[in-house]
Amino acid sequence: MLVDSHCHIDFAEPDERPALIDRARAAGVATMLTIGTKAEELPEVIEIASSDPDIWATVGIHPHEAQATPDTIMDRLVDMVAQPKVIGIGETGLDFHYDHRPRERQEQWFRAQCRLARAAGLPLIVHSRNADVETAAILADEGISRGVIHCFSTSRALSEPALALGFHISISGIVTFKNADELRDIVTEIPLERLLIETD
Repeated sequence: MLVDSHCHIDFAEPDERPALIDRARAAGVATMLTIGTKAEELPEVIEIASSDPDIWATVGIHPHEAQATPDTIMDRLVDMVAQPKVIGIGETGLDFHYDHRPRERQEQWFRAQCRLARAAGLPLIVHSRNADVETAAILADEGISRGVIHCFSTSRALSEPALALGFHISISGIVTFKNADELRDIVTEIPLERLLIETD
Protein backbone atom coordinates (compact mmCIF):
# COMPACT_ATOMS: atom_id res chain seq x y z
CA MET A 1 0.00 0.00 0.00
CA LEU A 2 1.26 3.47 -0.91
CA VAL A 3 0.33 6.77 0.73
CA ASP A 4 0.78 9.99 -1.24
CA SER A 5 1.91 12.39 1.48
CA HIS A 6 1.50 15.52 -0.63
CA CYS A 7 -0.82 16.08 -3.57
CA HIS A 8 -3.09 18.88 -4.78
CA ILE A 9 -6.31 17.27 -5.95
CA ASP A 10 -8.01 20.66 -5.98
CA PHE A 11 -5.65 21.82 -8.75
CA ALA A 12 -7.49 19.50 -11.15
CA GLU A 13 -10.79 20.54 -12.65
CA PRO A 14 -13.75 19.11 -10.69
CA ASP A 15 -14.80 16.80 -13.53
CA GLU A 16 -11.24 15.43 -13.81
CA ARG A 17 -10.85 14.50 -10.13
CA PRO A 18 -12.68 11.14 -10.08
CA ALA A 19 -10.46 9.81 -12.88
CA LEU A 20 -7.36 11.20 -11.19
CA ILE A 21 -8.24 9.43 -7.94
CA ASP A 22 -9.04 6.22 -9.81
CA ARG A 23 -5.63 6.31 -11.56
CA ALA A 24 -3.90 6.78 -8.22
CA ARG A 25 -5.72 3.80 -6.74
CA ALA A 26 -4.94 1.67 -9.81
CA ALA A 27 -1.26 2.51 -9.25
CA GLY A 28 -1.45 1.26 -5.67
CA VAL A 29 -1.99 4.57 -3.85
CA ALA A 30 -4.51 3.76 -1.16
CA THR A 31 -4.48 7.03 0.77
CA MET A 32 -3.86 10.64 -0.28
CA LEU A 33 -3.21 13.84 1.61
CA THR A 34 -4.44 16.83 -0.37
CA ILE A 35 -2.67 20.02 0.67
CA GLY A 36 -4.13 23.50 1.10
CA THR A 37 -2.18 26.52 -0.14
CA LYS A 38 -4.59 29.45 -0.65
CA ALA A 39 -7.20 30.86 1.72
CA GLU A 40 -9.98 30.95 -0.86
CA GLU A 41 -9.39 27.32 -1.90
CA LEU A 42 -9.26 25.74 1.56
CA PRO A 43 -13.01 24.97 1.81
CA GLU A 44 -12.76 23.04 -1.46
CA VAL A 45 -9.73 21.09 -0.19
CA ILE A 46 -11.70 20.08 2.90
CA GLU A 47 -14.73 19.17 0.78
CA ILE A 48 -12.59 16.87 -1.42
CA ALA A 49 -11.28 15.07 1.65
CA SER A 50 -14.73 14.85 3.23
CA SER A 51 -16.16 13.18 0.13
CA ASP A 52 -13.78 10.20 0.24
CA PRO A 53 -12.77 8.00 3.19
CA ASP A 54 -9.23 7.59 1.84
CA ILE A 55 -8.43 11.27 1.31
CA TRP A 56 -7.33 13.67 4.07
CA ALA A 57 -6.58 17.39 4.04
CA THR A 58 -4.35 20.09 5.42
CA VAL A 59 -5.06 23.82 5.62
CA GLY A 60 -2.42 26.46 5.20
CA ILE A 61 -1.01 29.48 3.43
CA HIS A 62 1.84 28.87 0.98
CA PRO A 63 4.74 31.35 1.12
CA HIS A 64 3.83 32.56 -2.39
CA GLU A 65 0.47 33.66 -0.93
CA ALA A 66 1.91 35.42 2.13
CA GLN A 67 1.64 38.99 0.89
CA ALA A 68 -1.90 38.68 -0.49
CA THR A 69 -3.31 36.93 2.58
CA PRO A 70 -4.61 39.19 5.37
CA ASP A 71 -3.88 38.30 8.98
CA THR A 72 -7.60 37.89 9.63
CA ILE A 73 -7.53 34.62 7.67
CA MET A 74 -5.87 33.05 10.69
CA ASP A 75 -9.25 33.03 12.45
CA ARG A 76 -10.65 30.94 9.58
CA LEU A 77 -7.72 28.53 9.82
CA VAL A 78 -8.37 28.09 13.53
CA ASP A 79 -11.96 27.11 12.74
CA MET A 80 -10.91 24.77 9.91
CA VAL A 81 -8.53 22.70 12.02
CA ALA A 82 -11.58 21.45 13.94
CA GLN A 83 -12.86 19.69 10.80
CA PRO A 84 -12.47 15.90 11.20
CA LYS A 85 -10.68 15.38 7.87
CA VAL A 86 -8.06 18.09 8.54
CA ILE A 87 -4.93 16.38 9.85
CA GLY A 88 -2.19 18.97 9.34
CA ILE A 89 -1.22 22.61 8.90
CA GLY A 90 0.35 23.81 5.70
CA GLU A 91 1.68 24.07 3.15
CA THR A 92 3.69 26.78 4.81
CA GLY A 93 7.33 27.82 4.94
CA LEU A 94 9.83 29.99 3.13
CA ASP A 95 10.66 30.33 -0.57
CA PHE A 96 13.72 32.49 -1.19
CA HIS A 97 14.31 31.01 -4.65
CA TYR A 98 11.55 32.91 -6.41
CA ASP A 99 11.19 35.61 -3.74
CA HIS A 100 7.68 36.30 -5.03
CA ARG A 101 6.78 37.76 -1.64
CA PRO A 102 8.75 39.81 0.91
CA ARG A 103 10.78 37.53 3.13
CA GLU A 104 9.57 39.24 6.29
CA ARG A 105 5.94 38.55 5.33
CA GLN A 106 6.72 34.93 4.51
CA GLU A 107 8.30 34.54 7.93
CA GLN A 108 5.30 36.12 9.66
CA TRP A 109 2.91 33.62 8.09
CA PHE A 110 5.30 30.72 8.67
CA ARG A 111 5.58 31.52 12.37
CA ALA A 112 1.83 32.03 12.72
CA GLN A 113 1.16 28.60 11.22
CA CYS A 114 3.85 27.03 13.41
CA ARG A 115 1.97 28.35 16.44
CA LEU A 116 -1.35 27.09 15.09
CA ALA A 117 0.11 23.63 14.52
CA ARG A 118 1.51 23.57 18.04
CA ALA A 119 -1.78 24.75 19.57
CA ALA A 120 -3.85 22.28 17.56
CA GLY A 121 -1.47 19.38 18.12
CA LEU A 122 -1.19 18.82 14.35
CA PRO A 123 1.88 18.22 12.18
CA LEU A 124 3.26 20.99 9.99
CA ILE A 125 3.78 20.61 6.22
CA VAL A 126 6.86 22.70 5.35
CA HIS A 127 7.90 24.14 1.99
CA SER A 128 11.50 25.35 1.96
CA ARG A 129 13.44 26.55 -1.06
CA ASN A 130 16.81 28.32 -0.82
CA ALA A 131 16.02 28.90 2.85
CA ASP A 132 17.41 25.86 4.65
CA VAL A 133 19.11 27.66 7.53
CA GLU A 134 16.24 30.08 8.07
CA THR A 135 13.61 27.32 7.97
CA ALA A 136 15.48 25.15 10.46
CA ALA A 137 15.98 28.11 12.80
CA ILE A 138 12.28 29.03 12.82
CA LEU A 139 11.18 25.43 13.42
CA ALA A 140 13.54 25.19 16.39
CA ASP A 141 12.59 28.63 17.70
CA GLU A 142 8.86 27.83 17.50
CA GLY A 143 9.31 24.45 19.18
CA ILE A 144 7.89 22.40 16.31
CA SER A 145 8.58 18.68 16.57
CA ARG A 146 5.94 17.13 14.30
CA GLY A 147 5.74 17.50 10.58
CA VAL A 148 7.05 16.90 7.10
CA ILE A 149 9.71 18.67 5.09
CA HIS A 150 7.88 18.48 1.78
CA CYS A 151 9.61 17.91 -1.57
CA PHE A 152 13.02 17.89 0.08
CA SER A 153 15.69 18.68 -2.52
CA THR A 154 18.33 20.72 -0.73
CA SER A 155 21.02 20.14 1.89
CA ARG A 156 21.96 18.69 5.25
CA ALA A 157 21.53 22.21 6.67
CA LEU A 158 17.81 21.40 6.69
CA SER A 159 17.62 17.61 6.75
CA GLU A 160 19.78 17.13 9.84
CA PRO A 161 18.07 19.73 12.08
CA ALA A 162 14.64 18.62 10.86
CA LEU A 163 15.34 14.99 11.70
CA ALA A 164 16.70 16.03 15.09
CA LEU A 165 13.46 17.91 15.78
CA GLY A 166 11.38 14.84 14.91
CA PHE A 167 10.31 15.65 11.35
CA HIS A 168 9.76 13.28 8.46
CA ILE A 169 11.42 14.02 5.11
CA SER A 170 9.42 13.65 1.92
CA ILE A 171 11.11 13.19 -1.44
CA SER A 172 9.76 13.56 -4.95
CA GLY A 173 10.96 12.68 -8.45
CA ILE A 174 13.74 15.26 -8.10
CA VAL A 175 15.84 12.50 -6.52
CA THR A 176 16.10 10.89 -9.99
CA PHE A 177 17.59 13.96 -11.70
CA LYS A 178 21.09 13.51 -13.12
CA ASN A 179 22.46 16.39 -11.05
CA ALA A 180 20.94 15.13 -7.78
CA ASP A 181 23.94 13.13 -6.51
CA GLU A 182 24.11 15.05 -3.22
CA LEU A 183 20.38 14.61 -2.68
CA ARG A 184 20.65 10.86 -3.27
CA ASP A 185 23.48 10.70 -0.72
CA ILE A 186 21.39 12.55 1.86
CA VAL A 187 18.36 10.33 1.22
CA THR A 188 20.42 7.23 2.06
CA GLU A 189 21.11 8.78 5.48
CA ILE A 190 17.45 9.34 6.36
CA PRO A 191 16.04 6.58 8.58
CA LEU A 192 13.51 4.57 6.61
CA GLU A 193 10.77 5.21 9.18
CA ARG A 194 11.23 8.97 8.61
CA LEU A 195 11.14 8.83 4.79
CA LEU A 196 7.95 9.68 2.85
CA ILE A 197 7.01 9.89 -0.84
CA GLU A 198 4.83 12.32 -2.70
CA THR A 199 3.67 13.26 -6.18
CA ASP A 200 3.75 17.07 -5.87
